[in-house]
Amino acid sequence: MTITLYKPPTAEPDTCNVLALHAYADRLARCRQRLEDDVQAAYQRLDWAQHEADARRALTPVQVRALTDAGILAPIGSDPEDHRIIERRRAQLAAVTEVEQLTRDAIERHELAASDHRTPAIKGT
Repeated sequence: MTITLYKPPTAEPDTCNVLALHAYADRLARCRQRLEDDVQAAYQRLDWAQHEADARRALTPVQVRALTDAGILAPIGSDPEDHRIIERRRAQLAAVTEVEQLTRDAIERHELAASDHRTPAIKGT
């Protein structure tokens, strides 16, 4: 997955509108939340798989098939996919963390630059 910062046209080629950066930071936060939710869901499915293994032993084959066909019991062997999801999402979360830091740094630079360009208040004599 490649993450690219949106760069609207500006007068200066290496700058980005601070509002666009804030919007991008919000987008990254939503992406982070989705990835974290995926990891949590995969862990939950792994926990359920353990319980379902016990349930399969207590049920008749007809009951197991009926519950599997209805999507209530997960297919046997879905654990490796959940482990892959966890591994992949963790790597993606690490990348999002890096881009979030780059975005925070860019916002900070913009805010510092903006404060440097403000006219100081005139003091009375």
